[in-house]
Amino acid sequence: MAVEIYTGTYVNAQEASNYIDIATIAHCCRLLKDASLRLESTSKKIINARDYCTREALFMQGETVEEPIEFCGKDFNDISSYMNDFADAILEATNRAYDKKQLELNEEARILDAQEALKNETVGQ
Repeated sequence: MAVEIYTGTYVNAQEASNYIDIATIAHCCRLLKDASLRLESTSKKIINARDYCTREALFMQGETVEEPIEFCGKDFNDISSYMNDFADAILEATNRAYDKKQLELNEEARILDAQEALKNETVGQ
């Protein structure tokens, strides 16, 4: 959103926000990042539960659950990281698309503004 909207003498550019709802996309990405943080917190709790599921404390059918709990916690953490990176990538791509669209709209407005200026110049002669 670093591209300014072109304001001409006769024609102004449309806003890219008419085409790309960047506010809603950013809000949804924040929600995704919040969910990622909750998942990361859950991951830590799962990994900490491993300490209570030792061979001495919990032994089922000849197996301990320490290792599966650790893998589960790691998987939750990996998913959390992926979600966070995904939200960042969406935001970055959206910002690039928004800026590109604004540049296109600005160029269209510049051309129309120049045409309008030329018409007014011709009529004035």
